[in-house]
Amino acid sequence: MDSIDLAVIGSGPSGLTAAIYAVRNGLKAEVFENKVVGGTPTTTHLIENYTGFTSITGEELAKKMAEHAKELGVKINFGEVKEIKEKKEGKNYFELDFENKKIEAKAILLATGTKEKELNVKGEKELKGKGVSYCPLCDGFFFKGKRVAVIGGGNSGAIASTYLSEICREVILITNAGELSAEKTYLKRIEGSKNVKVMYKLLTQEILGKEKVEGIKAKNTETGKIEEIKCDGVFIRIGVIPNNGLAKNLGIKLDKNGFIEVNERNETSLKGVFASGDIAGNEQQIIIAAGDGAKAAINVFRYLKGI
Repeated sequence: MDSIDLAVIGSGPSGLTAAIYAVRNGLKAEVFENKVVGGTPTTTHLIENYTGFTSITGEELAKKMAEHAKELGVKINFGEVKEIKEKKEGKNYFELDFENKKIEAKAILLATGTKEKELNVKGEKELKGKGVSYCPLCDGFFFKGKRVAVIGGGNSGAIASTYLSEICREVILITNAGELSAEKTYLKRIEGSKNVKVMYKLLTQEILGKEKVEGIKAKNTETGKIEEIKCDGVFIRIGVIPNNGLAKNLGIKLDKNGFIEVNERNETSLKGVFASGDIAGNEQQIIIAAGDGAKAAINVFRYLKGI
């Protein structure tokens, strides 16, 4: 059975930064990732609030983080950690069930992040991949010269709209509020875009179409009037939910929204298990996730050394 000091679950900014700090402190740390290395940045078009980079694409930032970790000797394992079991056979450790093999780790860092929240309306699941998308960077190209709708008035919706405005003929940004909640920088770009139209106080009721998206049915929250908006694609950007499956299976305490509860040392309710980044309920910011990963790795080191 392979044995390591720290198993980092998740390869986003928090997980990769934690692994970097862990190996620099002499720990044998490995990262486990079942999707794409880089996490949230890989689905973000442009990042302009990460210290050191006036402007950088999310894909490029994620690549730089991964390269940094690999150069320091961090091993990134691709596949799913199906289960983590706490063991107490004369010593406290954890056993990972990973791709049909067992891996022993003295400590665990959950940096599993979040996933995009679904609308849960009629037509959404049926038309997923047929015009319904949660990733503008991944799927924007397929709507070149077309009319699309973006649902969500926060930062992610605003960023998606400005990115898609460079590809699509027209972008309809829909929010159920009376104003957008995005940061001023993004609001200015929307205001300066000639092909982004904002529609307020509309609650999406249904995504229309049979073989592909044809439009949206929405209810005006003020008047109750039902409106139909024609479009070729729908990008849903209404927030996130935590990837907390492994935490739940370990019986770790979660808050009311499903995020992992941690103390000032990034410790969860289960000794030897730490959490950092978005999964720990932090602000959805890349730089905060990275910093939290660094702090968590330092605290793991202290834990293992009894400091």
